[in-house]
Amino acid sequence: MDRPTPRGVLLELLEGNARYVAGEPVTRAYPAELRATLAAEQSPIAAVVACSDTRVAPEVIFDQPLGKLFVARIPGNVAAESVQWTVDLAVGHFKVPLVVVLGHSGCLAVSAVLNKGYSCSWVSTHIGPALNQARRRIGTPTIEQLVEENARFSAHRLVSLSSALRSAVRAGECECVPAVLNMISGEVAVLDGH
Repeated sequence: MDRPTPRGVLLELLEGNARYVAGEPVTRAYPAELRATLAAEQSPIAAVVACSDTRVAPEVIFDQPLGKLFVARIPGNVAAESVQWTVDLAVGHFKVPLVVVLGHSGCLAVSAVLNKGYSCSWVSTHIGPALNQARRRIGTPTIEQLVEENARFSAHRLVSLSSALRSAVRAGECECVPAVLNMISGEVAVLDGH
């Protein structure tokens, strides 16, 4: 069987997102036999680093079955060291050809850093560099501009943190793509600058 390409997997995820947006997801059942197979092994097609927000569930947003997405959920979808192991395992062991860093509109963690609201030093430490980068590029960013900048920054940082991802990207075997979910429309937009 041919190894899936990064673009092929991205297209599959975006097709699933289009079904989600249209309100026409694939109906899936998980009978005992399938659960037993999933318990024995997994074969993810992509890794997704997403926010902890309860409304950002990658399997639902990309309309994918259990066992297909290797997901790390963390406030602000930041590239913290705690996410590195997930990405290393997904790329190094499961050989996924795609890592998606999924930001979302109205992100509380991003808003907290931008507006100095309900925040903590951990969130500021991880999103602050994206804010500084946004300020250098565009001046005073809106929350949506900072959400995008944070997704881009986190994607770049993940490549530098994860030796497995960095090697796979250099070899053309994997891509790390920043994207943003519009919470109202449900649509995922892949960002430029990756």
